[in-house]
Amino acid sequence: MLSNELITKVIEIVVEAGNLIEGTEISNIYSKGDLVNVVTDVDIKSQNFLIKNLNPLIENAIFLAEEKENEILTDEYTWIIDPIDGTTNYTYSFKHSAVSVALLKNKEVILGVCYNPYLEEVFYAIKNNGSYLNGELLKIEDKKLEESLIMCGTSPYKKELADETFRVMKVLYLKGKDIRRSGSAVNDLCYLAAGRVDGFYEGELAIWDFSAAKLIIEEAGGVLEILNGKWGDKHSVKVIAGNKKNISEIKEIVLKNK
Repeated sequence: MLSNELITKVIEIVVEAGNLIEGTEISNIYSKGDLVNVVTDVDIKSQNFLIKNLNPLIENAIFLAEEKENEILTDEYTWIIDPIDGTTNYTYSFKHSAVSVALLKNKEVILGVCYNPYLEEVFYAIKNNGSYLNGELLKIEDKKLEESLIMCGTSPYKKELADETFRVMKVLYLKGKDIRRSGSAVNDLCYLAAGRVDGFYEGELAIWDFSAAKLIIEEAGGVLEILNGKWGDKHSVKVIAGNKKNISEIKEIVLKNK
C-alpha cells in the first residue's frame, strides 16, 4: 500500500519537472541517430531532476528512463520516466508535451503520474484506487467505434512502419468518427482516460511512453493492449487503447492491416 505522503510527493516532483520544462529555454538539440529522433538539454535536465528527487523515496529502486541505458524489467521497485514526451513538439514551441512517471512492483504499475505543464493538468492513478485529473475522479464512457474519436501515432522513429500505420489509420478514419494525431502519446492516452477521445493506436511505443498512462486508463475503466508481445518483455511495442465496446474492433483492424 502506497502512503498518501509518497503519492503527494511524487505528484509534486512531476509537476516541478513540468514547470522546469515550460520555464527553461533550449540551449542544445542533439540527434539520437537521425534528424527525427532528437533530445534536448532540457530533456536531460528534467530526467536528472526526476531521478535525483524520486531516488530518496524508495530505497534501492531501479530507474528506467528515455535518456539513459536501460536493463529489462525486474520484480523490484522500478521508476519508469519520460522526462519530456513530445520532444519534437517541444523543440518547435508546439505546446503539447508532458512528463510521465510510473512506479512498478513485480512488473506491475502501481502508481502513474502524468503532467501537461501548458494546461496545468495532473493525471494520476493508484492501483485499485481510481484515476484522477486534478483530483477529480475519471470514468471512461463505453462507445462503439462508429461513435469514437481515435488518436493515432505515426511512429516517426521507425518509418518502415509507415505503410502499416497509414493503412490502419485510414480504416479507423472510415469506421470511426474521426482521427487525431498530436505528437505526444502520454497526452493522447490521458485524454482517452478523460473522455476527450475514445481510442488510440500507435505501431511502436517505448515503455516510458505509456507505462503511467496505462494505469490511468485502466483505473478509469478503459483497456490498453500490447499487440506484439507481453507487458514488460521489451521496451518497444505496438499499442492500442479504448473502452470495453470499441477495443475489440480497433484490435481487429490493426491485426488485419499489419
